Amino acid sequence: MLPASDHAVMTGHIEPHIFLFEYISKDKNLLMIRSGQRSNQQLRPHKITRSFTKNPAGSVLIQAGETYVLCTASVESRVPFYKRGTNQGWVTAEYSMLPGSTKVRSSREAARGRQGGRTMEIQRLIGRSLRACIDLEKLGERTIVIDCDVLQADAGTRCASITGGYVALVDAVASLLESGAIEENPIYSRIAAVSVGIVNGSVMLDLDYSEDSIAETDMNVVMNEFGNMIEIQGTAEERSFSVDQLIEMTAAAQTGIAELIELQDSALSSWTIFQKLYWQPAIPARSWKSGGCWNQHQFRWLLSQSSTSRKLSKISPRLWKMLSSKRVMQVFTLDCLPSQTIQV
Repeated sequence: MLPASDHAVMTGHIEPHIFLFEYISKDKNLLMIRSGQRSNQQLRPHKITRSFTKNPAGSVLIQAGETYVLCTASVESRVPFYKRGTNQGWVTAEYSMLPGSTKVRSSREAARGRQGGRTMEIQRLIGRSLRACIDLEKLGERTIVIDCDVLQADAGTRCASITGGYVALVDAVASLLESGAIEENPIYSRIAAVSVGIVNGSVMLDLDYSEDSIAETDMNVVMNEFGNMIEIQGTAEERSFSVDQLIEMTAAAQTGIAELIELQDSALSSWTIFQKLYWQPAIPARSWKSGGCWNQHQFRWLLSQSSTSRKLSKISPRLWKMLSSKRVMQVFTLDCLPSQTIQV
């Protein structure tokens, strides 16, 4: 919604029921038309392409609107010195923007002889975020390096790097499982990230550059599939924001991240080894509530296949309704779960 101090003027239309509004601010004139005429709570079009290059263990091109990031995952049989002898692995990340990724060419950091502060901050964020979804002990003493190279930038590059880097990480772990290098899946949750901000008084999800450059508040949110926060980076660029606005922004981010996780699943679900990853959770499941119903984590075994039988543990009507609303056709169970077969 527009602030009370602003005025909206209808300037035309492009097709029935889709109108363009010019938001005239008391501070400056802004033509606030979102890319693709999307709503304030709508993501940019996203696309994930796996196996984009052939050499790394994982290679993903993620497109978030006009932002393109190539995320690759490489496995190294070594760990940082402080991890040696701990029987733990490591996940780290490197980030860079190609010189031609922006309208004005940016020189290569290698040519300058050092990384900039922004680059180091972003790659640490990516590494921290991805380590929040993996059991380093089950990874063994090896390192997975996620390289994120921005091919084209239109804001949201760090969020796209996390979302795409996660898929590349899954591919790398799957290659270790296939080769027998590890026996158990170390990944225990999905993660994704999205930007959100306040532009002209309104909360907007997934800002592009035209919005990010004039945002009053800019925030990046990383969450897992359970809706738990992994990291929040929020800055008041022009004016402070209220607690209510913070809650509204995180709620918008949660909705967007849920959609991104569905996109990740869609990109991975056709691969047989992906079934082995999520159907063997790496952390113990907890009861959804005291009544003994199983939580969503215990239903990571959901597959989009043609079987019409499901093996399910006891289940609440609320959870069954949620599962029934999706394209759920097959479920695998663990030995620890009492199961029965339900025909649908």
